Amino acid sequence: SITVSDGQVTRSIGPFDIAVTQFSTGSAMLSWVPPTLNTDGSVLTNLSGFIISFGRSASALDQTITLSNASISRYLVENLSSGTWYFMVKAVANGIESTGSGIASKTAP
Repeated sequence: SITVSDGQVTRSIGPFDIAVTQFSTGSAMLSWVPPTLNTDGSVLTNLSGFIISFGRSASALDQTITLSNASISRYLVENLSSGTWYFMVKAVANGIESTGSGIASKTAP
């Protein structure tokens, strides 16, 4: 129970129970090497950013993060619930997405 007083009046509530549930979130640090060439071998000059796709299945990467900065080559994905997560990165140039990187995975606690 809890009792409070302002020096003149005293009030009490309770008893009551408090349940503490452990909640943990995981994170995954992704890093990649930005492309420098187009698929035809010419120099890539118009890279505009990256798209990170991720999800709970390697075949269902249903969440995305868009990075509109071509100089970023690392990103921390936070607030991942417990379990295994799968990730893929695509480069974006002239509004066109590249094919995806290989799929990586991480198990969050």
